[in-house]
Amino acid sequence: DEVTRATAKENEISGSLTAEIARAKKAESDETARATAAEEELKASIGAIEAGDQFVKEHVIMVGDSYAVGINAQGNGSNGIGWFKGLNDYLGLKNAHTYEIGGGGFSKSTNSGPNTGYSFATVINKAATELADVKNKVTHVIFAGGWNDGAGGSAVSNGIATACSNVRKNFPNAKIEIAMLLAGSIENTHVKGRKQCIIDYRNASLKGGAAFASCLTLPWWLIGQ
Repeated sequence: DEVTRATAKENEISGSLTAEIARAKKAESDETARATAAEEELKASIGAIEAGDQFVKEHVIMVGDSYAVGINAQGNGSNGIGWFKGLNDYLGLKNAHTYEIGGGGFSKSTNSGPNTGYSFATVINKAATELADVKNKVTHVIFAGGWNDGAGGSAVSNGIATACSNVRKNFPNAKIEIAMLLAGSIENTHVKGRKQCIIDYRNASLKGGAAFASCLTLPWWLIGQ
């Protein structure tokens, strides 16, 4: 009858309206979700930029042997393009603190320059005194050496362990990076003679909680950690 038909039509209209409202709400929800995702992506991008900028604003300690300032295996004077400068230029660091241990390493100290008497491990204590005011702002302590640590052995392993311990004690927020840096071909007799030293560097670095990179002629700061 007429009442039944009217009721059915009303229900049909009501159902259509309900469905349309549901579609509108879903569209609105989808748009909100897209807007939220876009906002989060933007925040992440800004965060990444700020994080990178923050890195170059913070303090980084670099410790190396004569290669750090560009002196070669023949003892020729600095050419100004050692890894101290290379890494600093590549990262654009604003607060780099460099400590050259010429002729030294983890197992031996240097007998020349402003760090006479210090090894890679013990110069961290000197850095701690000099950088006491910013010790919590030091984000990375980077060591690169190996040539002067010879054939390796317990002196090297113990030196790396001491270095890592000294960093953690004095610079609690710093990550430790250790690189085995040798100049010359892999076929070079002197490089071959340091095979065990490379192994000792790696094992002691990882045991000490440091990141490790082993490089010969490659610019390790460009392929880095």
